[in-house]
Amino acid sequence: MGRNKSSCDDNSVLCKKTRFYDDLKAQFCDCGDIDREIVDTFNDLEDEFCELISNVEKIEKLFCKLVKLIAQRGCITPAVAALLKSIEEDIKALKYITAKTGKDLKCLERIIL
Repeated sequence: MGRNKSSCDDNSVLCKKTRFYDDLKAQFCDCGDIDREIVDTFNDLEDEFCELISNVEKIEKLFCKLVKLIAQRGCITPAVAALLKSIEEDIKALKYITAKTGKDLKCLERIIL
């Protein structure tokens, strides 16, 4: 368990665009269709998570821009401030969940492959 934990907690980047099937086939076995499907599915998931991470980053930047524009306008009521704070917390949670799920996916990939 300790070995798996340390290999899963490194700072590898999810979006490196690594493709494992060719390496797996060349190094270890003549993999069957199910192995190919597993690897292809991991690759598709990684692509989707990379896009999701990019979208969350764009959302965060746009939200920061919106906050600055609203502040420049100068009419931040307590209700608006509360909503801005709530949205900020939601975006932070979205970033955390996205990053954690991406790391968990990479860990699962290392264990399975």
